[in-house]
Amino acid sequence: MFSVIVIIGEGEISEKLVEKPGVYVFDLEEKLTKIQGLDIPYASDVSLWVQNRNLFLGISRKMSLTQDKKINFEVYSPMYQWKGSHFDMVQKIKTYNAQKVLPFSIWDSHYLIYADRRNNKGESNIFSELYKYDIHSGQYVLHQKILTYGVKDVKHFCFFQRNMKEDFLIITNSNNTESKNFSFRVFITSFFMRFFVAKTLILKFVDDYFLPFQHIENLERVKEWLPVIVSPISFVRNTHKELNNKNI
Repeated sequence: MFSVIVIIGEGEISEKLVEKPGVYVFDLEEKLTKIQGLDIPYASDVSLWVQNRNLFLGISRKMSLTQDKKINFEVYSPMYQWKGSHFDMVQKIKTYNAQKVLPFSIWDSHYLIYADRRNNKGESNIFSELYKYDIHSGQYVLHQKILTYGVKDVKHFCFFQRNMKEDFLIITNSNNTESKNFSFRVFITSFFMRFFVAKTLILKFVDDYFLPFQHIENLERVKEWLPVIVSPISFVRNTHKELNNKNI
């Protein structure tokens, strides 16, 4: 029995780093030992999950740099599977300035969604892609595209009601939606500040797909929402970027 710790780097991988990105384990003697390097530049998030008794590791990447030092937001984010003493790469998924990687399960089906923020055209109102595990190919395959608006975060939550289980995704956007009915702007000229309302979207799982269920108006500075399940009621809390208080 041991614990796995994965360290990722947000920028370029430098030889000057004291703790280089990689896989570390705590053994039975509580010693932390590095067992594998992960030279993945500009990583943004990491997730570990158990699927069919196998341990998987997913890493999302924000960008890469081309040979002429130009920013490339359309990169491949790697996925690994634990092989007893190390992780082997089993798949690469194309992502677009991905902010988060989120694995989750609904009954016996396994899903993976990347919070894609922008593409190389400078567009931030783009699709974030949901993948579903295919048992025949042993790969995650594209299952659904969800339109997001400068997405910052995505989370999955569920609750049981009597004999029914309901699953949801909550997506934190940072941009205005394109519809005028969806948003409005407030200008404070005396402070030369501009606030706008971005829609947090809640999607409900219906017939193997996530459909729009509810939207919440929130200020730009909300980074993420925290679903809190208190039977029989579900709440979501937001995390403000600068303020310490949390609002339901």
